[in-house]
Order: sequence, then structure tokens, then C-alpha cells
Amino acid sequence: MSPEAADLSGELIRQQLKERNQTYNRNIFTVRTDDEEAQALRRKCDQLGIKPNKFIRSLIRKNLNG
Repeated sequence: MSPEAADLSGELIRQQLKERNQTYNRNIFTVRTDDEEAQALRRKCDQLGIKPNKFIRSLIRKNLNG
């Protein structure tokens, strides 16, 4: 591979990664809870054996997607 082709290939990969990161990061939400709510969430997730993010995503799907 020539140096020019390698540079072009590297630039294309950098562009793809930049686009992928922008798409991935645009859907981040934060939720503030009090201590009791946080503890209840942790307990429920421990009972179900899942991470809090997965639990919250399941609530969103159930409540917003009908």
C-alpha cells in the first residue's frame, strides 16, 4: 500500500469513528434520584440480576413504545 493510500484509508476510518461516536453519544440522558429511590433501584436490579441501565431501558420500552 502506498503512503498516500494509507493516509486516505486512515482518514476514512477516522471519519467513520467520529460519525459513529457522534451518533452513539447523542442519546444520553441523566436521572437524579434521592437515596431511597437509588437504593430501591439497586435492590430491584440485584434481584433481577441486571444492570440499572438495562432496567431503566426496559421501563422506557414498556412505557413509551406501547
